[in-house]
Amino acid sequence: MILGQTGRPADDATVRDFLYFANQRSVDFAQLYVAAAPSKLLAGCLPIHSPGHTVLLMTSSASAHKPADTAIARCIQAVCETINPHPQQIAQVLLESHDHRTADAIRNIGFTDLADLIYLQRVPASPPAAPPTPDGCVLINYSPESHAHFARGILASYEQSLDCPLLHGQRNIEDIIAGHQASGEFDPSLWFCMIENDIELGILILSPLQTHLTMELVYIGLSPHARGRGLGDYFVKLALNQMVIHELRVLTLAVDADNAPALHLYHRHGLAEVHRRHAMIQLIGQ
Repeated sequence: MILGQTGRPADDATVRDFLYFANQRSVDFAQLYVAAAPSKLLAGCLPIHSPGHTVLLMTSSASAHKPADTAIARCIQAVCETINPHPQQIAQVLLESHDHRTADAIRNIGFTDLADLIYLQRVPASPPAAPPTPDGCVLINYSPESHAHFARGILASYEQSLDCPLLHGQRNIEDIIAGHQASGEFDPSLWFCMIENDIELGILILSPLQTHLTMELVYIGLSPHARGRGLGDYFVKLALNQMVIHELRVLTLAVDADNAPALHLYHRHGLAEVHRRHAMIQLIGQ
């Protein structure tokens, strides 16, 4: 139920893929809550805890014929009551974009709208060449020695950012980096920071998903004074090039629907929309 869409259960292949992921992430199925009537299951919610004090609540979707929005909200509320509030956790729910009834029910238990997320992907027709590093700039990978560069670069990129602005300031930088490292398969050679005159201009974070032959573009961010210089185009080209180098077939990402500059950038490089989700959050603890 929680892997299905529009009230329809997922197929066996989707369930097998998820069980493989759950085993890799040590997901605790004892934390799964369900709402049941005498003769059937109505809803379910499973928390996926991540480093960085975030929790993704995987939920079933309301049926198009008989909405289960109240049951979903009750399952979510039950899970949230079990989450340790010390330190503060960010609980997130991703709903189908048209599921307005469930969104209303979740607002009633304290969740706030974060963003409409657009999921994009591209399968390159031909291998893209590696872009030349801009003159006067240095590109470094992540390591314990370069950690401070990435921390400063990520924080600088949040200034005046249009990407999920409600999250800005809700987590410290160490939690943010830990969360990015937990996305997919962490490979420090796929984390890039561009530096000019010892000042961080931008960050690119990629994560390979070998089981799906996919490269996820986890994050692109530019500091305010680096915007308008074509560095976003450079990073997308670099992401496509790294995807081919790692023998993966698809580049995928999610972007805030209100982030028009980012959408224009991705569309310019041939990434096309495949689906949408509505993200909602609740801060648990102080």
